[in-house]
Amino acid sequence: MNDADRIQQKVRGIYNDCWGSYKQYLSDHDMGGFNRRVTELKEKYGNDEFLIGILYAFAPIINTLHAEYLMGISGK
Repeated sequence: MNDADRIQQKVRGIYNDCWGSYKQYLSDHDMGGFNRRVTELKEKYGNDEFLIGILYAFAPIINTLHAEYLMGISGK
């Protein structure tokens, strides 16, 4: 496997794992579970720049969705 293939495989794996975690949050709205999955991803991939970038990109989206979810269940 050459370097380009390794990079593509890493990017695909990180993206798919992050997307799966996001989809899981959408189905269960479990922020604690989402945070555990983030920790697991950081253990799996270390402080990979691509992973950290995706996690930073997802953070405001997840936080907004969770705030809206909490407002919805509290009736406000």
